[in-house]
Amino acid sequence: MRTFDAPFGDNFTKPIRVSVNPRRRFPFPQDLTAVLYDDDFVQRAEFFEPLPLGYPHPDIEDAVLVEESPPSVRQDGLFRWTRTFASIPGNRTEFETTTYTFPAYKSTSASTSEIRANFSQKVVAKAVYSYVSTDDPESDLVIVDKFQPLDADDNVAGFLADDTTPTLEDYQALVAAGDYVQATETDVARWMGNVWQMRNAFVRAL
Repeated sequence: MRTFDAPFGDNFTKPIRVSVNPRRRFPFPQDLTAVLYDDDFVQRAEFFEPLPLGYPHPDIEDAVLVEESPPSVRQDGLFRWTRTFASIPGNRTEFETTTYTFPAYKSTSASTSEIRANFSQKVVAKAVYSYVSTDDPESDLVIVDKFQPLDADDNVAGFLADDTTPTLEDYQALVAAGDYVQATETDVARWMGNVWQMRNAFVRAL
């Protein structure tokens, strides 16, 4: 049987970190709170077992395991692989163009005439990204609906009036203040490992 000269005398039955300091990467140049840390390990092949996603970094607070590379076999027969840990990115805002349909204006839900017809316009949207580390996304991720007025009977409507929710007056106050409405329902995607990305897009009310 081959015997390895392991630094802790365990014959490399446990993973040994061989990188002195983790290599740092920044996935979002505009947000330096998001950091990826790469650490290299070696171990005897027959004892190799991947760590579960979300496992904490041994030295860096709030960094969790998001990926492990496939192991390669060194000349001495040991497995070598890289574990990638990530800090949880902070919220960030991006801007992009989108086409949004703005609601019509009516006096009441029952009215057959419109004060203003709905219209579609290409506008600049504000996309807000947030990140959550969880093993239970179904329970821990919150989906926000897009902006949709409700008529007097609480049905989704493409117009605003004195008896809708929000009312026409409330919506016009948003327009006057230059406030935003949510343009799309929250979009959820796996970022890395068990860290989930949530995207909410907003447009100024017109």
